Amino acid sequence: MARAAQQKGAMVTCCKSVDEFGALENLDFDVIIMDYDLGSVTGLELTSYIQHFTKEEMPVIMVSRTERKNLRGCLFEPVREFVHKDLGPFAILDATFDAYEVKRMYKQMRHPGAS
Repeated sequence: MARAAQQKGAMVTCCKSVDEFGALENLDFDVIIMDYDLGSVTGLELTSYIQHFTKEEMPVIMVSRTERKNLRGCLFEPVREFVHKDLGPFAILDATFDAYEVKRMYKQMRHPGAS
C-alpha cells in the first residue's frame, strides 16, 4: 500500500500496529487509511478516538479483507468510505485521494485565499 501511494506522489507514514500508531507524536495527516480489524479494537473505535486529538476532522478510509456490508449504515462522518482489500491498493488509494480532494476543497471554501 505504501509503495502504491508513493508511486502516486503521496507522502506516507505507515503504522503496522495500534501501538505504533499510538506512539506517533503528530497526528496531522490529510487522510488516514485504516484496517477495520485491529485486534482488541475496531477501526471505527480508533477513528472515534483519533478525532479527539486532531485540530480538524481527518477523513478516514476504512478497509478490510472480510465482507462488512453491515457497516455501511453505521459509518460516521470521518469515515468517508469502506473499501474491500481485494479491490487492491489503487482502488483504496483512489478513495483516499477523493477524500483528500473533498477535504481540500472544503478547506478552501471555509478559508478563501489560504493554500
